[in-house]
Amino acid sequence: MQDNDLEKLINTFFDEFWTTQDIAKYLGVSQRTVWQYKSNKKLPRPFGFFENKPLWAKRHIKEWFEEGKLSQTITIIRHK
Repeated sequence: MQDNDLEKLINTFFDEFWTTQDIAKYLGVSQRTVWQYKSNKKLPRPFGFFENKPLWAKRHIKEWFEEGKLSQTITIIRHK
């Protein structure tokens, strides 16, 4: 495998995953809010970690959002 092929493979892999910054942008909230969701276990579990940062499967976050889990999360956090 050539270096260019490996780079393409890595980029394709990372295109399937989101960081807290990506999730914040998708949801229209701050990164701090995403960290609060994670701390309160209101986000799906991260797929794994890269450079000590959590990564979520993009499709899991989109499914979570489309199932209305975000509105449930906001309600729970507001009532604390």
